[in-house]
Amino acid sequence: MIPYEKRYKIAKQWNLIDGINENESLSIEQSLKNYTFIDKDRRVMFVMKDAYSKDSLNDDLLFNADELLEDSFEKIKVAYDVTPSLNPVRYELTGLSDNNGENRITFSKVAAASKFIAERSIGESSFVVDSTYNQYTKNIAFININKELWGQTSRDPHIKEAYLKYRDVLLSQIIVLDPGVIIFCGTFKFFKDDLIDLIDISCLELKNLKYDKNAKQLLNCYECSDGDDSHLFIETYHPRWWNKSTPYLFNQAIEKWKSSLICM
Repeated sequence: MIPYEKRYKIAKQWNLIDGINENESLSIEQSLKNYTFIDKDRRVMFVMKDAYSKDSLNDDLLFNADELLEDSFEKIKVAYDVTPSLNPVRYELTGLSDNNGENRITFSKVAAASKFIAERSIGESSFVVDSTYNQYTKNIAFININKELWGQTSRDPHIKEAYLKYRDVLLSQIIVLDPGVIIFCGTFKFFKDDLIDLIDISCLELKNLKYDKNAKQLLNCYECSDGDDSHLFIETYHPRWWNKSTPYLFNQAIEKWKSSLICM
């Protein structure tokens, strides 16, 4: 078991790459203070697979399973410092444009869901976003399993390999950032066994959720206890499969989880 102090150092280092989605000029101490000030049922982390790049000039930044973590960190940090647009956390989700065509659909949907959750909205969401959504995306955490770039389809064997490389980093980020709600975007299966070892996980039974039954959906929810602390894990698809009812599904699950806490 890794001591918390070591996990904190790991999370602090990698928060420059992904983590709490605020300006990188803030210290992790200040970022954590701002993040944990948010009501826990609205303190959200999205867990994705890869930082995608189709630029062949970035081949030296692509995932390398045999590379040491410190070497990977240094090459990514230098690249992101020089070209911020390579980093989806520090660029795509803190610089949403008023021209929606400039916003990548994955991050548009994450931004829209972030606003929906923050405002406890109901009904259908719009995935057309603009710069006003930056106020919501700066209050979320966002991590990729693979911290390096990837230019191919994110198939399970590759993601599993990346998870094994970054396992201690990823678990440290979750433990230290302490989100109330984690939305696993096609990624829960990679974490499941490790999280069961760390946290007492049980299924949260969700009844009477209102959504389009004809839409392709995945929504499995797990209520997780760590001593007196509680978390909600939501297993869903990658945002490209989300439809306009998905953010409301998240909110319904969160409200169901909140009501179970009140009854404890």
